[in-house]
Amino acid sequence: MEQAIRDVKKMHFPTFIHNSTMRRWLQHYLYFGETPFETRHRMKKLRLHKRATIWTREDLDQLRTLVREDPELYLDEIQTSLLYSLDKVFSTSSIRKTLDRMGYSLKVAYEKACQRDEEQRARWRLFLTERGPDVVNTIIFVDETHKSARDSRRRRHRVL
Repeated sequence: MEQAIRDVKKMHFPTFIHNSTMRRWLQHYLYFGETPFETRHRMKKLRLHKRATIWTREDLDQLRTLVREDPELYLDEIQTSLLYSLDKVFSTSSIRKTLDRMGYSLKVAYEKACQRDEEQRARWRLFLTERGPDVVNTIIFVDETHKSARDSRRRRHRVL
């Protein structure tokens, strides 16, 4: 690798670029598939490294609306939504602290299936008890309430 760096440096770059800098650039390119300059330019375009310092009333209203509409959003998803809707970037720690000040907390959430029918469940239990314990011990219940992989892993919601 050292020889390859020296060869590339001789052909394309001036002599004042240090070998460790060339090594860092090469490792960055191999890992990210772009030069460090391209990465900086892309991050500058996204403006994720900039911070908004003050929460205005409009910002707080937008944050409150986001959490009410979808209480299971992660902080980075809230950050991205605020970027697109307000054209401002807030750090995830700032978002969490603001949500805490607004009275929101993370709670474990349980969702009931909309197909759940208590009367039908009672009839099913009665049917099983009439058939005897042998039938009851051989039945396997499958819960199919989750709709996607995302729904099955999000178990916490933000609530007041």
